[in-house]
Amino acid sequence: MILSRHLLAASITAASLQSTAVLANDDDMLLEEIIVTASKRKQTLLEVPMSISALGEASLERITADRYEDYVNQIPGLTLNANGSNRAKFSIRGITTSSSQSNTQVPVAVYHDDLPVLDSFASFVTPDLRLFDVNRVEVLRGPQGTLFGSGALGGAIRVITNKPEMSEFQGKLAATIVTNKGGDTSQALSSMFNFPIVEDELALRAVVYYRDDGGYVDNIARRDSNVDGHTSVGGRAMLNWQPNNSLSFLLTVSSQDDDSNDQAYTFLTGPKNQYDSFAEEETAVEFTTTNLVTEYQFGSTALTSSTTYSTRNERLANDLTAGIQPIVSPFGITAGILNQLEGQSDVFAEEVRLASASDNALQWLVGAFYIEAERYAVSSMVADGADSLFNLIGFPTAGMPYLPDSIFGSVTKIKTTEKAVFGELTYAFTDQISATAGARWFSNRQDLFASTAGLLAAGSPLTDRSTEESAITPKFSISYWANSDTHVYIQAAKGYRVGQNNLTLPLLPGFSPPPENYDSDSLWNYEIGVKATLLEGRLKINTAAFYIDWTDVQLQQQVGPLTFIDNAGKASSQGLELELEYLLTKSLRFGTAITYTDTELKTVEAGVAAQKGDELPGTSKFKITNHLEWSHALNSGVMTHLRLDQHFSSAAYTHLNNGTSDETDAYNILNVSYGADFGEWQVNLFVKNLTNTDRRMNIFTDAGRRAAIRVKPRKIGVNLRYSF
Repeated sequence: MILSRHLLAASITAASLQSTAVLANDDDMLLEEIIVTASKRKQTLLEVPMSISALGEASLERITADRYEDYVNQIPGLTLNANGSNRAKFSIRGITTSSSQSNTQVPVAVYHDDLPVLDSFASFVTPDLRLFDVNRVEVLRGPQGTLFGSGALGGAIRVITNKPEMSEFQGKLAATIVTNKGGDTSQALSSMFNFPIVEDELALRAVVYYRDDGGYVDNIARRDSNVDGHTSVGGRAMLNWQPNNSLSFLLTVSSQDDDSNDQAYTFLTGPKNQYDSFAEEETAVEFTTTNLVTEYQFGSTALTSSTTYSTRNERLANDLTAGIQPIVSPFGITAGILNQLEGQSDVFAEEVRLASASDNALQWLVGAFYIEAERYAVSSMVADGADSLFNLIGFPTAGMPYLPDSIFGSVTKIKTTEKAVFGELTYAFTDQISATAGARWFSNRQDLFASTAGLLAAGSPLTDRSTEESAITPKFSISYWANSDTHVYIQAAKGYRVGQNNLTLPLLPGFSPPPENYDSDSLWNYEIGVKATLLEGRLKINTAAFYIDWTDVQLQQQVGPLTFIDNAGKASSQGLELELEYLLTKSLRFGTAITYTDTELKTVEAGVAAQKGDELPGTSKFKITNHLEWSHALNSGVMTHLRLDQHFSSAAYTHLNNGTSDETDAYNILNVSYGADFGEWQVNLFVKNLTNTDRRMNIFTDAGRRAAIRVKPRKIGVNLRYSF
């Protein structure tokens, strides 16, 4: 059977997941074939009956990708709304209602191996895991509610790390130095060592890295240069024990510490590398993850357990002087106003699943999932030199003392739990036709406690409430194999985002009380796609057309002076996505990724700052990425390559209310790199943003100020790697 043959090929190829590229034949270097686990089982991209892209380690190294922003333009349908270091927000297929911060759960789930890394409430931070010794990045377009649960409303991003090699010692050292036009120099050092402690039974893989990214924005108010630099220090240790052929344990401990001095905000008009904020708008993030994966195969069934515990601490600062100064000046406060936030998140997650591990016509998977997340946040709005609330120890159970030095402060404690069971069946009716059906039942609960204090908090009530809900999210797909290399599929899938509590607001005469909570919003994604490998493996095509119906959209409403979240609208998104890679000759390959996305607010309730027909913010209608790569073996045996990358994004609205919203600039980015592989040594010279465009990728209108984040200035760098 065709399906069975593909499943067997995937299981054979998966035995060497450390290598992201598989040669289609022995004559020439053909296109990469990447094994993915988007369906919780090992498959080739061709086999997966949904829209998915993947970049393997070799591709990530060729484009010198070290963080989210380095690869996002390579993926159709994926948008990264720049908000500053570790504050960026993803959207897929236009599913978002804000291009910046929001208290609602973000619509794209981000996973580092098996752990979801984003908070469901007030997820102001998006930890940017550095990509050294990463096996692949998978981007799953469309809702992933069946296998990945809440938060994957628009899709999911999975960063999959390399695992220990059991049979041989390995090592890799890497160093990068980059000059930033008009800014400070950047440096990076990385190392990986793989130790087989007991051959074919016990191995350790250790990774350590350091990044010092130079800034380029000058703050003219503080007379400070290149204020937006930041550092990252991190690593991970992975211990793999396989006592026999049926049982394995993989223990991973990873950690990263990020600290940015300030954000790369610039004037909306005028000087392109200057700004005038009152204080440093720091973002500091420390997170540590411990994960244990146990796998046991008995007969034709595989059991997998993934147990994870993670902690994250964060500090954020936002300059609110322009917006708050007119309010507090009557109280005699004339200094700058800074809002500071410290948060801590503790997450425990457990997933257990059983899956068929045979080559039969019926393939199945069932599982259970539990996650418990606790988040503590202390926020303090202070005048310059005033004491903040950060020195408070613990969290009060009823109210907070009035602090005269604090203009406004709050303490928030959120506990979120999710329980779910899920399953998926795939059955091959014939050699050419198969169908998949899946569903996830979930139950969520959120407990919210919030207390306020300070000059502006008079009359603010205490919040102490809970909300619960449960539902089922199904998925269906049908696959048709025209031949062993052409896969046509249709899919309908549902995704959801958790409902949550509103903060308790004071009751105002003449106004209805705002709702205590809001329900989950959900969407149906309908798509048809074609995946094909043609011309004896020299041409690969991956294309999809989709329509998304989004209901009960969580939107901010305003009643009088009060703002809150409610299920206040409906929206849609439709579009086309195309990925193509073609090996023109033995040495020359061309690739393109084209996206067209058309979003619309279908209905909207009174009090929402938007109109029916408005486009959803943050997503360009057109995105086009092209690359051309030439590879050549010198007479000495050294393999060289020259690569050109071009990306275009059209303009996008920055806010939901198009009538009052700014628009980002349309922009083109051109990157070029030249590399040589000497065997153990590899060197790569690169230029990013060759034309030094400074177009605006995002625009803020917040707290009385307007600012832009721009395409980063031209970077010229060299990356040197030594593998042994």
